[in-house]
Amino acid sequence: MTAPGGDLPRGTVTFLFTDIEGSTRLLQALGARYTALLGEYIFRDRDDRFSLGWAHHSLGLGASKTGDYAAARAAFDEAMGLFAEARDVSGIALLLLDFSGLALLEGEPERAARLAGGAAALQKSGGVDLAVIVDATQGPWQIGGTLDRQALAAAIEEGRAMPLDALIAYALSRSPQAGAR
Repeated sequence: MTAPGGDLPRGTVTFLFTDIEGSTRLLQALGARYTALLGEYIFRDRDDRFSLGWAHHSLGLGASKTGDYAAARAAFDEAMGLFAEARDVSGIALLLLDFSGLALLEGEPERAARLAGGAAALQKSGGVDLAVIVDATQGPWQIGGTLDRQALAAAIEEGRAMPLDALIAYALSRSPQAGAR
């Protein structure tokens, strides 16, 4: 059998229908963010905390790229809370890099370097390379041009020396500079 546009699909075909009122309008208004928001809604409904953490990571990246730092921080806070609760080392390291990039965008290069140093130490001690791969492709690591070499090295070492719970608390804390923006 041939359909007007070509062959009909074979095997199992899945249709996704949403009952979200105004979903077409939302898709047109939000563009790519719509998918992440819909994913967040589905994952929360199913209590899928791992996927929910990833959805918030994605929402935060999108918000940071559009300059909405408050929304980025809220999304990263939510994701970090989920990954920290699960003690998901790769997720925590990834979020430390997210917070590092956000700190840099907010004009806090020492904080960014400290968080990046903590992420690097966590990656090394935990044997996780996911955050390194994401960092290489999305790259918030432009810290070197904003600090002198000695200050950069000191901040990175401070981050490397922080215990896991201290790193998480530091990432989630609000710095005085960020609050002023």
